[in-house]
Amino acid sequence: MDKRDTLMRLARELLQAMKARDWTAMGNVDREVATLLSGAAAPWSEAEQAALRDLRAVHRLALECCELETAALDQRLAELRAHKEGWMAYALNDWQGNPTR
Repeated sequence: MDKRDTLMRLARELLQAMKARDWTAMGNVDREVATLLSGAAAPWSEAEQAALRDLRAVHRLALECCELETAALDQRLAELRAHKEGWMAYALNDWQGNPTR
């Protein structure tokens, strides 16, 4: 398999993982990309360069997806922290009100 085929496969896998929000798969593909690019020797054919550009575009989208998900998780954690006392009071009240636990 030449570099072009490998780059195209990685772009497809990264896109699929991104669409599925499969963070483990995204990390695995990202590591594979890093390994491939760190050991890739020149020269690159025009087709390989085009495949690399496509992979870079998908990688940019995946990065944006991760950043959006991180922001959403940060927001959710902030909401949970803001309501922590209420949740604790509710849990304590529920526990005290039900002696079977």
